[in-house]
Amino acid sequence: MLVVGLVVAELTDNVVDRDGLAVLDGPWHRWLLAHRSPALTDLMAGVSTVGSTALLAVLAACAAGWLALRRQWRQASLVTMTTLGAGLLVPLFKHLVARPRPPVADRLMVESSWSYPSGHSLGAAAVIGVLTVVVVSRLSGRVVRAVTIAVGVLLVVAIGVSRVYLGVHWPSDVLAGWLVGGLWLAICCALTARWPNRSRHATSHRFGAPVIDAGTERNLRSRYFRGEISIDVYLDHRFGTNFSASTNSSGDRLRAG
Repeated sequence: MLVVGLVVAELTDNVVDRDGLAVLDGPWHRWLLAHRSPALTDLMAGVSTVGSTALLAVLAACAAGWLALRRQWRQASLVTMTTLGAGLLVPLFKHLVARPRPPVADRLMVESSWSYPSGHSLGAAAVIGVLTVVVVSRLSGRVVRAVTIAVGVLLVVAIGVSRVYLGVHWPSDVLAGWLVGGLWLAICCALTARWPNRSRHATSHRFGAPVIDAGTERNLRSRYFRGEISIDVYLDHRFGTNFSASTNSSGDRLRAG
């Protein structure tokens, strides 16, 4: 995270001083403008809409609400904190740097705020990133998890590229958005990982088993995802030796009734 923070600081300095990586903005901007087409423009406009503040906020609110209803407080807090923080970082950076957008003649959309960093890119990296983290944590297969991560990354990249294609951002704006959004996501994940998951604690106590430490839990989850232990073994170690027997007997009673 420290390295990413230093890269963001250096990139911001390049943008302010108009040197370093910022000198590449012009050539990349002109290259994308030269490769516009009606069909590609429609596609990029649609992709850009996916990264809009309103849509990302709705997706995050729905995800956080669903997690809260399931009493998954840690992940609900993670989604909420990541989304709200991203919403604050965008205007903060924009007003600090106050970078003008590309020429109006190059734009295919109307935008009035400052250019650096790209709010769509930052929001996509943070919000789509955190939603990907939540989804992946609930999947159990290397291939499925890898595909889910790849889809999330490709969507974030596509949203950023669409903003340059549409002429409303310089490439360095998008790069900064990805870096800042990803850094903020990493910080939020690191912070919430230290929080106790109360819903799991409550479940464990309900079955009369002590709460295992976080390191043991991560090891058990990792072994389960790798296929080294079955779900019954995982549950018995996680919640107590009578967990699977208790749930199975409860299910038998329900079916018998």
